[in-house]
Amino acid sequence: MKLKHKIISIIGLCAFGIYMSSCLDNEKYPELHSTMGTITDIETPSIESDSYGKLLPQNPDIIKMYDADSIGQRVLVSLSFPNAEEKNKEDSGKEVTIYDFYKVLTKKANDTRNQDSEPIENFGEDIINITSAYISKEHLNIEFNINGNNETIPHRISLLLTEETKIDDEGLVYVELRHNKNSDYGNKLYWGVVSYTLSSIPEYNDTDFKGFRISYMSSDNTKSEITVKKQESNQGSAVRSMKSTQEIGNRHSLFAGQLQ
Repeated sequence: MKLKHKIISIIGLCAFGIYMSSCLDNEKYPELHSTMGTITDIETPSIESDSYGKLLPQNPDIIKMYDADSIGQRVLVSLSFPNAEEKNKEDSGKEVTIYDFYKVLTKKANDTRNQDSEPIENFGEDIINITSAYISKEHLNIEFNINGNNETIPHRISLLLTEETKIDDEGLVYVELRHNKNSDYGNKLYWGVVSYTLSSIPEYNDTDFKGFRISYMSSDNTKSEITVKKQESNQGSAVRSMKSTQEIGNRHSLFAGQLQ
């Protein structure tokens, strides 16, 4: 199943505008690249990216500034390489400058099959639209849109393993993406990305595993489903959104981390 990519209309990137206004006409604007990645070291800050391997930020303070300085934290960054040689280096690490940074909601899947699992109704069943998803080395990454209004109310985004979670004849594992808006009723459209650890999904380790069937409550209040296959996974949509969405420019608090 080919993923459909939904990109919100561009208002402009604040960081880009500020940078551009400060440049002289004869100065070359840096070529920017975007990628998802995982924080792998705090002492000597490094990011294991999904697209470019190990990255060594030359402005590492940005990681702490966004409260992302913990090993295993997923991030979405827009960055530049000082030169082509640096971009093509092998796994020793590539020096980069980060221009935009998003702390990605990073968490485990909730296995409701366990006796000590919290009641399933706690996870909510509010509308959430999946716009893209892909499987990286250690995570299932889901890009989504939700509605809300109150910036002080966090929305809960959960991946549930249920009694239906098992490998089917096609090698696909059924899971449910749940949204609990915590009574934040509003019609403002927000964008976000969440990464779930594959180690929290037992079926992923099965040799027959080929991908996920992700069920979710779509905008017309009906159950929809998206299929994500391991060999077809691609992070393109989240990457393009990082470069061209109004949320990056506005830095809305929900986008910046009001998720749980």
